[in-house]
Parts: sequence; structure tokens; C-alpha cells
Amino acid sequence: MDQEEVARIVAKYDLVALPVVDKRNRLVGTITVDDVVDIVHEEASEDIFRMAGSDAAELERRSPRQVALLRLPWVLATLVIELLAGLVIHYFDQTLSKVILLASFMPVIQAISGNTGLQSVTMVVRGLATGQVRVGQWWEPLRRQVETSSILGGICALTVGLVGWLWHSAAFACVVALSMFISVNLSGFAGTMIPMLSKSLGFDPAITAGPFETAFQDVLGVTIFLSLATALLRWLT
Repeated sequence: MDQEEVARIVAKYDLVALPVVDKRNRLVGTITVDDVVDIVHEEASEDIFRMAGSDAAELERRSPRQVALLRLPWVLATLVIELLAGLVIHYFDQTLSKVILLASFMPVIQAISGNTGLQSVTMVVRGLATGQVRVGQWWEPLRRQVETSSILGGICALTVGLVGWLWHSAAFACVVALSMFISVNLSGFAGTMIPMLSKSLGFDPAITAGPFETAFQDVLGVTIFLSLATALLRWLT
């Protein structure tokens, strides 16, 4: 049995020890709580490092060149997705040239929505590792995340909308507030579904989910923001 599954059984039933048997069900040893604590620490550290596109063991046994090569595919994949955000900004350059203040709010919306998505990824990856989240019951964590994102998105939207109103106008406030609310909710949705989709496809969500969700959300946030600004441009100028 996988050591993570052993840890889940001990935690679920509050056991102090588990028997280890061979194929004939003969006792060959025991697993104690002390062993489980070591396993939980090891697996948690491994998941955290993997979310950064890395491996916990690399810090001790790999050279800087090897570490760089190990991380490079994820960095390049993120770079390609982020370049799409540059193309989106270029596509809306006329809108930005008419209302230059929009550029000041783009990093705010990207950062808040990206962080919200990354928090969702972290919680779902941990839940998948501990057994609290199951791919077969994907609607449960998604429902909770929709409720959470609605609250977070609403508060952030009101805050950034108030700043936009004081800084520019009521129409500008509507654009930034609505963009913030939509982006935060979509990032929460993506941050919940991407790890479970990765898991169902046979990939390690700790490796794939974080980088892709962050880059994906940057592109999505910019697109939503500048599309709304373009649609309401005559009220912004």
C-alpha cells in the first residue's frame, strides 16, 4: 500500500499502529504513529516543492545546472502562456492609449485573481493528498469554492471600484469592479478544477496545477478587463 494511503487510514481512524503482512497475510512488522508523522512531513514537503515545479530532493543532491534544467520546462510553458497576455494587451492598445489609467489597474486585477486561484490550487492539492477531496465528487469542493470566491470577489470588487471612482469616474469604477469580480471567481473555478483534471488524467496536480493556473489567469484577467473597457470606452473618455 502507498505510504500516503497508510497515513490517511491512521488519521481517519485514530490508530496508533498498523500491521504489515506479506502475501500470505503473515505478520512481518508494524507501522507506528511515529512512522506516519515522518511520512506526512515528507509528503507535504514534496507537494510544496512540486507546486513550484521542483523536487524536494534536488536541494541536496543536484547541482544548480540540474535544478535549472528540471524547472525549465515549467518556466517555459508559463512563459508561452504569459506571452498570450502580451498579445491581448497589444490587441487593445487603442483602448489603453485613450484611457491610460487602465494600465494602472491591470496588475492589481491580475495579482488578486492569480493569488485567489493559487490559494484554491493549494487547498485542492492538499485535499487530494489527504483524501479530503475526491475527483469523483468534484462538485463538492467546486461548490465551496464558488461560495468563497463570490465573497472574496465581491469585497475586492467594491474596494477597487471605490478607488476607480475616486480616481476617474463611475463608469471606470464599474469596469474595474466588474472585471475584478469576474476574474476572481473564474480563477477560483480554475484553481479548483485544474488540479482535479490533472489528477483524473494521470498527472501530478502538485506539479502541473500551480504554474498553469497562474499563467492562465493572467491571460484571462487581462482579456476580461480590456474587453469590458473597450465595450464601455465612450463612457470612459
